[in-house]
Amino acid sequence: MRLTTQLSFLLLGLVIIACAPSKPTATTIASYDEDLSYLRPSVETLVEIEENTETVVDRQDVEPQYHIKSELDSVLAAIRASRSEIEFLNGFTVQLYSGNNREEANETKTKVYETFEEYEPEISYIQPNFKVKIGRFFDRLEANKVYTLVKEEFPKAIVIPERIYFE
Repeated sequence: MRLTTQLSFLLLGLVIIACAPSKPTATTIASYDEDLSYLRPSVETLVEIEENTETVVDRQDVEPQYHIKSELDSVLAAIRASRSEIEFLNGFTVQLYSGNNREEANETKTKVYETFEEYEPEISYIQPNFKVKIGRFFDRLEANKVYTLVKEEFPKAIVIPERIYFE
């Protein structure tokens, strides 16, 4: 019993010593110092470079040798055909009002016409709510620009994701 107790204390001591943090070694970092001024171009060198540059003459009589217009047109036609099935894009809009009161929605729309003439508000009705939205933006940053302008007049305005349908 006494031997196991001594061994357990010895083992405990070794664990404590092994887990003890080691002292950091003191190292001195020599500062880097090198003169690289001989690599920098001088003002005289820059003037010589500017004097030696050739001027490019634009010639109108050059005929293109490797014309790819027909190939480019066929590739663009293929892209246009593949994208003809796309009916909408995911975008953003600024919602100014959302509620079940039709009169408030119409008042918000009128207020938009009076204060922000460049934006055309749209009222949509999804039962039981009326929503007044302005703008169709493909990028959230564009929507945030309008949002910051409108936020003072309409404190409940938010930027929401919306599908933009092509007509």
